[in-house]
Amino acid sequence: MGRNKIEIKDGITTKKFGSHLNYVTEDAIYEKLKGTGLAPELVYSGQDMIEHRFVEGPTLYDLLTFGINDDAELDLNFRRFFAWYEPFNRISGQTLGNIDFRKLIWNGDRMICIDFEHCKVGHIETDFAKLISQIYLVPQPFDDKAKDICLIFARGARDYFNLNPVTFSDQIKKELQRVCKLLKIFYDPKAADELCKSIEVLLTEQRG
Repeated sequence: MGRNKIEIKDGITTKKFGSHLNYVTEDAIYEKLKGTGLAPELVYSGQDMIEHRFVEGPTLYDLLTFGINDDAELDLNFRRFFAWYEPFNRISGQTLGNIDFRKLIWNGDRMICIDFEHCKVGHIETDFAKLISQIYLVPQPFDDKAKDICLIFARGARDYFNLNPVTFSDQIKKELQRVCKLLKIFYDPKAADELCKSIEVLLTEQRG
């Protein structure tokens, strides 16, 4: 499996896939999302290559970083993401798999995702656990401020999705352990447990 090659020229993004399977996966998602505005405008697909209109705008990562000290702004941008993810998941029947705040672009009035090659059938909780780990471990692992941001994320998520508290909690712990091992960061089980318990309470409140 080779690496993807991406080129941007004359308002067109060309993505040449290093894996035929990943190309097939992404092509299938483009077909499902055609006309929804959830994905970039497709120009060409074939021969393990996809071309789409270049998407202008800041990434969701940029927006979250800029608003890091403004809880209302963080909540707004998380909800922009949830408002994108809900129809994506419903229409495609898939999760993103390799989900990353940097692959989501705010295009002025809507969120657009620019990467679908790792999509697969799965649990929403797994995708969201990966995002929680990105918030909680970067740049300062197990930071109190990062925990507060995780709770803002979870509070918004419960308004859009019927998440299973236990499944979500289990997936968060697994993802935190995986990323800590990958980045050679000390895994703090107490902090992880406290975060997960707080999130479980938030999700249970919705059901009550």
